[in-house]
Amino acid sequence: MADEQAPERVIRSKEDLEKAIELAADQQSASLLTDPEWTTKRHIHVHDLVTAFSVGVLRSDIWFHGYTVPPYFNTVLDSIAYGIKEEFGTQEVVELSLVDIELFLKRWVEITDAWHMWLNWGLKPDSPNVHFSSRNTPTPSEREFIDGDAVLRNASNFIRFERRRNDAFDAKFDADWKARHPEEK
Repeated sequence: MADEQAPERVIRSKEDLEKAIELAADQQSASLLTDPEWTTKRHIHVHDLVTAFSVGVLRSDIWFHGYTVPPYFNTVLDSIAYGIKEEFGTQEVVELSLVDIELFLKRWVEITDAWHMWLNWGLKPDSPNVHFSSRNTPTPSEREFIDGDAVLRNASNFIRFERRRNDAFDAKFDADWKARHPEEK
């Protein structure tokens, strides 16, 4: 069977680019809903939700330097902490999938004005809503924007990689234990 290639997309305008980016984001999100790594509920300590969000912000804020966090960072973290209390009460460990984690964080950060301020830095009525950056982008004197979807995906990925590391450790530990204690099954 020959490899099927996606049809070539010609981008002729800002609108074409925005549609292509939106389509790619939708396709990626849809593919996660069929991936067991993203949909299987697993135990997580609720404080890891705050930790993951913090890591997501620092990894997504491409101009993070000088150890300065975005303004009103505490306000957004407080909203997540409030959401934990509202949704999980006094439970310290809950079962959530990576998709659940992303949706939980989105629900509780979107109610803060600070979150919306982060998403709209530097946007003027006539400025494009699409920004490009890379590790080679010069550091401006102030932040221009933070990509909210990237923050949430980075937070989920942080938990994803933690789970993978924990699974690898557990597998190695179990193998070592069985090798040293063959009489125990």
